[in-house]
Amino acid sequence: MSGWNFDLELADFDGDGKLDAVMTHLGSVDGVTLHPGNGDKTFAATATEFPGLGDEPYDVVVADFNSDGKPDFAVTVAGPDRVVVFLNTSTGPGVFTFDQTAIAV
Repeated sequence: MSGWNFDLELADFDGDGKLDAVMTHLGSVDGVTLHPGNGDKTFAATATEFPGLGDEPYDVVVADFNSDGKPDFAVTVAGPDRVVVFLNTSTGPGVFTFDQTAIAV
């Protein structure tokens, strides 16, 4: 994919004790990717993709939005103007699953 990585946040999304990287990217395909951490300050080249968010996903923020002890994340999207919240439903190491909800702004 060509383009620009725009924003990046780190958190242990699958509970394996290693920081994972979630990032927004703009270019030929706009989107969000989550790269598993290798535990040595590097990240896997293979990523979980979150397509279909709309044009220009910019900022990403990580927090535990639903107080379940798992890090969730939210992404601002310029077209259409909205925030997409990803609630972490991952069940263990190597598993990255999220419930996705869009909120118009």
